[in-house]
Amino acid sequence: MAFSCCARGETESIVVRGQKMKRERQKKQRMEDWEIIADNLKEAGFRLGWVSTRDRAGRMIWMVDAHGYGKLFIVHADQKLTAFVELERAIFEFAVCMHFRSDHSSLI
Repeated sequence: MAFSCCARGETESIVVRGQKMKRERQKKQRMEDWEIIADNLKEAGFRLGWVSTRDRAGRMIWMVDAHGYGKLFIVHADQKLTAFVELERAIFEFAVCMHFRSDHSSLI
């Protein structure tokens, strides 16, 4: 008997006496948008952390960080989703910049 576990939303395979059955793991609620971004960044090789706190005026502040490939990215925003979107954007902009530099380094 073999069993493989998987992340949310993926297909898991169960092999029982030679019969392979696939079933979709369903959550009662859909994944939050920030969870999708977090999963994508984790799959890309980043380690993530996030925390919320309140400022002196009582407003919620979210801080999200990602580190991987020798780099650390930290962002803060007033909403969790906004913080994750900004983190994703910062990593993407860095990757594009590095790709552009590597493509044009032979011209210098």
